[in-house]
Amino acid sequence: MISKIKYIAFYMLYYRNSIINIINKNHISSLLEINKHFLHIHNIKILCLDFDGVLGFYKSNTILPKIKIWLKYITSIFSESCIYIISNNHYHKREKYFIDRFPGIHFIKGFPSKPYPHSLYKIVSISNIKPKNILMVDDRLLTGILASCIVGTKSLYITLPYAKKSFLEFYFHFLRFMERLFFI
Repeated sequence: MISKIKYIAFYMLYYRNSIINIINKNHISSLLEINKHFLHIHNIKILCLDFDGVLGFYKSNTILPKIKIWLKYITSIFSESCIYIISNNHYHKREKYFIDRFPGIHFIKGFPSKPYPHSLYKIVSISNIKPKNILMVDDRLLTGILASCIVGTKSLYITLPYAKKSFLEFYFHFLRFMERLFFI
């Protein structure tokens, strides 16, 4: 745990300007804002998505209905094989949910959790796509967004993550607030 805190502290300082730029310029409120035009103008070939807060509620095994509709739209114009789910919470039921509904979407697991960049490096390796053509979408600055900065992929910060009213969600809301506070 101490080594992870040191790791995050070092890289959040090292990539501070990049993260400030992402907060100011590369943010959306929801995945619903990503469309064919967005993917085309940014030359995105691979889409990497966090689960908690981005696709659904924290610890949920399913995605929200409006996200399911969006995912069907995106996969109609962007191959399922070009979409990767990278979650720090690996639940078998989540993976099964995607296998049953979107069998071509990759569910990355077995790597150290974000912000460690191992999962993104693996995606670069297996897809043979340059990092500048990969987009990481996350609602946490010091997990997926920081990993994206380390690897050199494009980043998109979700500013209004999906959340239920619970103590855990309040805790994550507080963490997101503290992250932004550091970079403002």
